[in-house]
Amino acid sequence: MGDTGSLLIGFFIGFCTLKFLSMDATLLSNFTFKAENKLIIIFAILFMPLFDMCRVIGIRLVSGKSPFKADRNHIHHILIDSGLSHFKVAMTLGFLNYVIIIISLWLSSFLDSFQMSFFLMFLNVVMLLFFSLLKELTVFNVGRIFTSKFNYFLLKKNEKSEL
Repeated sequence: MGDTGSLLIGFFIGFCTLKFLSMDATLLSNFTFKAENKLIIIFAILFMPLFDMCRVIGIRLVSGKSPFKADRNHIHHILIDSGLSHFKVAMTLGFLNYVIIIISLWLSSFLDSFQMSFFLMFLNVVMLLFFSLLKELTVFNVGRIFTSKFNYFLLKKNEKSEL
């Protein structure tokens, strides 16, 4: 994608976020979620990039490194190091973000913003524990064993479907 593409996408996401936040409450009555949950919905849509950024900055600061120094602690690096291809990583992260958005939209239709904040904090803790565990498994090469077994299962499934 390059710098220009990512800057353009970032500008577009920022513009759409500000446009959504500035919508009148009467226009939001067409949606199923409560108007007070606008900020929570934005956070749910941007969950994966924000979570990854905060997680990596936290890891770097705890390690005593500069938060601007590059390393391989990003979520996509962890998944790639565990043996997944770039395509599978992109699909996995996209699907995970989509599921988070759908669950957040559904919950925000009957929960208030205070309860939704607790849901997103709980989700942050679960994701933090999951990716910390996955990082440790990848360091000890167990991740490669898991993904090779998973790829073997998918290969066998595809062979059966072709017959």
